[in-house]
Amino acid sequence: ATLACQIEAELPVDLPGEESSPAVGVGPLASLQLELTDDLSLGATAARRHRFPTLRERFSRGGGYRLPNPELQPEAAWHFDAEVAWRAAGWLSLEASLFDAVIEEVTLGGGRTRIENVGQARLAGAELSARVRPLPRIRIDASYALLHARRVGADDERLEYRPAHKLTAGLIALPFSRVELSSFVRVVGPQSFRNPNTGAWGILGTYATWDAQLKVRAASFATVLARATNLLDASYQTKFGYPDPGRQFWLGIEAGLPGEGG
Repeated sequence: ATLACQIEAELPVDLPGEESSPAVGVGPLASLQLELTDDLSLGATAARRHRFPTLRERFSRGGGYRLPNPELQPEAAWHFDAEVAWRAAGWLSLEASLFDAVIEEVTLGGGRTRIENVGQARLAGAELSARVRPLPRIRIDASYALLHARRVGADDERLEYRPAHKLTAGLIALPFSRVELSSFVRVVGPQSFRNPNTGAWGILGTYATWDAQLKVRAASFATVLARATNLLDASYQTKFGYPDPGRQFWLGIEAGLPGEGG
């Protein structure tokens, strides 16, 4: 069992002619983990978390469609989740979790308009994941997440950028002792957005991305890696008006100090 409390404080710097008060967030946490057997465990957590608004959310005018709100307060949300992990066999591990988050009303201050805070909302869902080892040097990871997000007490319950479905599948192979190959596919379902210029609602469609990576341990303290993202060069947006990158290639080295322990 775990009991904890996190205190976050933001101490603003007063500008000439303006006086701001500090923002404080108190976040208690309680967690319980039960190891029923060597292969089966249960867990549950309840916590209150905060997100402080960004400078953009406070001061952006959005091309004249928004009013700055320097006194925008942090978002607070209660998070609840329960999970179960089961090692069904030496080659199969399963996990399932249920979660619920209640975002509280945000104090705007000064009668200014809200910018990106969602107000009072509720996000509930479930996630399932599996890890399979068909062979000693091959592993398959897969997960699916379902999300039901909605505003509370509003005529229009839609929320921006909250896809209801996410699916991920990956293959990790170790053909040689110093070589690791991995490839992941991610599918994200449709999500609502609101045009910042007109206020009209729209839908960003389903998209899929495919990434791959090669790692070669060249020495005890250095690993060379080559990564390719969005191999199919899919054209998609995760935020309206800002296309995400197309196909990209990366080459790098991960290095540590030589010596005992790598």
